[in-house]
Amino acid sequence: MQRQLSECQDFHKIRAFETIAKGYQSIAMPDLIFYLERNSFFPRREDTEAILRRCDHDANRTISYTEFCEIASVADAAKQNDNKPEAEE
Repeated sequence: MQRQLSECQDFHKIRAFETIAKGYQSIAMPDLIFYLERNSFFPRREDTEAILRRCDHDANRTISYTEFCEIASVADAAKQNDNKPEAEE
């Protein structure tokens, strides 16, 4: 899915973050649950908490824009690695 996201020409991190955060400065648990359910994903609460913990590097129980960009940028790094020529033996 990260590869598909990186290939999507109209993906903009700021728009995606604002959609989930609903105008706030960070994404809280209720925002994440609402976004997932609105997009037909119905994870258990424990799974949603695990997503939040995994993304929340400063342990304030929210995902800031900086933390969101770190997650979304993983695909950018993978795309760059795919474009590197392989070393000849």
